[in-house]
Formats: sequence, structure tokens, C-alpha cells
Amino acid sequence: ANSHVPYNKVINQVVSEELLLNVVRRRYAEPPQFVTISGIVSNVNTSTSVGVGAQVGKDGEVSGGASANAGVTFSDNPTITFTPRAGSEIAGPLHKTIDVDNIAYLANANYTFDLLLVLLIQDIGSVRGPEPDVGEGFRGGSKEAVELLRMVQELIARNELVVGDFRRHKPFSERAYEPKEVTTQAQVAAVSESNRFYSVDGGKTYQFTGYTLSAGLWIEPEARAPGGAGARVVELLEVQTDPLRRVWFLEPKRVVVGTDLRSQSPDEKRDVIRARTRSFYGVLNYLSYGVRVPTEHEQSGQAAPTARYHQAVEEGRAYDLAKDFIVLTSKKSPDGAYIAVQHRDTWFYIADADHRSKRIFGALYDLFNLQVAQSNEGTAPVLTLPVN
Repeated sequence: ANSHVPYNKVINQVVSEELLLNVVRRRYAEPPQFVTISGIVSNVNTSTSVGVGAQVGKDGEVSGGASANAGVTFSDNPTITFTPRAGSEIAGPLHKTIDVDNIAYLANANYTFDLLLVLLIQDIGSVRGPEPDVGEGFRGGSKEAVELLRMVQELIARNELVVGDFRRHKPFSERAYEPKEVTTQAQVAAVSESNRFYSVDGGKTYQFTGYTLSAGLWIEPEARAPGGAGARVVELLEVQTDPLRRVWFLEPKRVVVGTDLRSQSPDEKRDVIRARTRSFYGVLNYLSYGVRVPTEHEQSGQAAPTARYHQAVEEGRAYDLAKDFIVLTSKKSPDGAYIAVQHRDTWFYIADADHRSKRIFGALYDLFNLQVAQSNEGTAPVLTLPVN
């Protein structure tokens, strides 16, 4: 009772501070570094005391009688083991592209797709997003990237677009079944084995299928009407508009630009959405542009330059994430900070009242747990508490 919640709070705090520190480091073109809490051993000590007290008058007589008192004191002296992560253990999760399924996991946590589109997706369909290196390495994407974002935001506002986990049925029967063959008894038997009969042609025939949960995108059919936001999103994503297709599943791109090798012609529309995601390193880079470094650090050249970033934003070839994610600075420990960390004799912090920045930082925290922290499952922190 005395240890569980305090340990929970402090581990959340130190992981958050480490993440913020690494965002700040990228603003200065410094490499990130992560440390794992591999073990916590709590040593709880108890001590007791017994005393006798009395009130003595001026004449030496005891008044009010004597009283006994006893007390128990607890002290917790934990031993915490920190393990710096190095080599492929950390480089792999930092550099590899983010799994498209993680987009669905974050969407299921109610992070909206417009945020995930900006933060995680490098290229999607015919749209090329910005390459978020730091300093002179920043490269703007196509103007359609910002247009796609606006269309997605419009659809989300009208509740006409959903991203998350959807059932993906894959036919594996050797033949198609006629509707008269799909009896109630056959359907019950299929469901009992986590399978089902599924039609891909409007009920003319059925396939005996299983399913998996996969990341997908759904757009209200009525919103796909020509001239609307949904129709433009479908066009930019280069997917089929078959009215029977209610969900398009996300799959990794096999090539960076040009026609996907699985397409038969450059004009062929796909039945899935091809997407190339960023790495966790790339996400740190993009968020680093929201760090408001001290003026003297910019003037002296200590902080990486931002001219390429702002040029891409002005040209409409990159979304200005820095206006939504803001890290402030202070020469002393800041008041009213949600999370703060000291670096280069300066305090960097996210204001507790800045809910937009806190929400984006929460997405970074969850992505870290999905993409980076899980690669260290074998040495996850273990808390050992004695029981008296």
C-alpha cells in the first residue's frame, strides 16, 4: 500500500522526462539515449519505540498519572538497477519503420487519424510526406500531403472517417458455396470454430473464411460522392471505389516512389492502402521542431537551424507540427509544468495547461511503449517487495 502507487508515479515520470530529453536532444542534433530500469528491490525497515510520560508539578509531585506511548516507523530504501541500452537492442527499434498495426492501436486509444497521419506516416497512396531530418536535412513533401490532411480533418469532424482494427476475412475454401448451402447449422458450426461464411459479391456466393484483426480505414459511402472530401481522399490514396468495399486495409509500401510491383498498370487502383511509415527516430526529429530554444542558442548555432522546415511549411509541403507541440524554456525550474527536464543549463518543459501538446506527447509515450520499450521485454523492470 505504501509502495505500489508511488513507484508507478515515479517510473511514469522518469520515462516521460527521458522522452522529452531525447526530443530536446534532437533539436540540438544530438543522438538520443535510453536507459532501462531493469530491477527495483525495495528494502522496507520497521522500528518500534515505547516510552513512558508523566506531568510533574513544581513541588515534585506527579499529577495526572503516568502514560505509556508506542510507535512504529516504516522506511523504504529501494535499490534500483539502471541498464543503458546500446547496440542493436536500441538501434533496431529506433530506426526501423513503425508497424502499420501500431496505427490501429493508437487509433483505438482515440488518437485521431489526422494526428497519426502527420506524426507516423511518411508516404501513403500517391502522397509523399516530408522527410523530417533536423537542420539542413529537412525535406518537404508533396503539396498533396497537406491537402490530404485537411480532407481527413473535414471527414473526421463529420464522423465520416474511422481508422482502427477491422476484421479481415481471407477466403481459403477451394470453391464458392451457393446461398442454399449456407444453412443455419453450417453457420453455427463455422462460428464455433471462429470462422464464418462470407460473401464478397453481394450474396451471390459465399466463401468459408477465417479472419484476423488488421489496421484499416473506413469512409462513409455517401461521403465518397464526386466533388466531396471523401472522393478526394479516395483519389489520393489510390484505392478502388467498389461500393461493396467498406474498409481499405493498410499495408506497407514495397517501393518508395513509382508503381507498386503488384499493380498491373500505373493507373490501376488498389484494394488496399499502401503506406510507408516513419521510424521512431523520425518522429523524434519532427517533434523537435516544437522546442523553443533560447535565442542565444539559435544565434550561436548550438541549436540546429530551422530554415528548411519553415520554408517547407510556407510552401505548403509540410504541416507545421511546431504550432501544436510546444516545448518552452526557462532558466529556472518552471512552475506549472506538466513535465520538465534540464539540458544545457536550461529547463525545457511542456505547460500543464497546454492540452494539445500533452496529447501529442501522450501519443509519443504510447508509441514508445509499442515500438521501443517492447523490444526489451526480457529485462522489463521487476519490483521486489518484502512482505512483513
